[in-house]
Amino acid sequence: MCQNEVNGTRIAGFKNFPSAELLQKPGILKSEEEIRQWFTKNGYNPSLPTVTSCNSGVQAALLAYVMDWALPESRPRLFNGSLKEVELRDPKKISEGPQHLPH
Repeated sequence: MCQNEVNGTRIAGFKNFPSAELLQKPGILKSEEEIRQWFTKNGYNPSLPTVTSCNSGVQAALLAYVMDWALPESRPRLFNGSLKEVELRDPKKISEGPQHLPH
C-alpha cells in the first residue's frame, strides 16, 4: 500500500498519449508520418507547452524523445518524477481517474 493514496490516475488538463501506441509490432517505432498523424488524431496542440509524464518517468522519456524527433516544433519537456513525485508532493492533484484515448 502506498503511503499517499490517490483516487485517480491523471491530472486535470493533461492529455493521455500512451507511448506503447508509438510502436508497431514487434516493438519497432512507427514512421515519422504515422506518429505525426497519431498526435494530430488524438488532439495534440503544438501551440501549448508540452510536458511529458507517466507513472515514474520512463515512458514519458520515450514519448519526449519521439516527439522531439517527429515533431521538433513541440519542444517537449520531461517531468522525470511524473505521477510518483506528484503523489508524494500533492496527491489530491491526481484525482480525475482513468481517461483513455478515443478509438
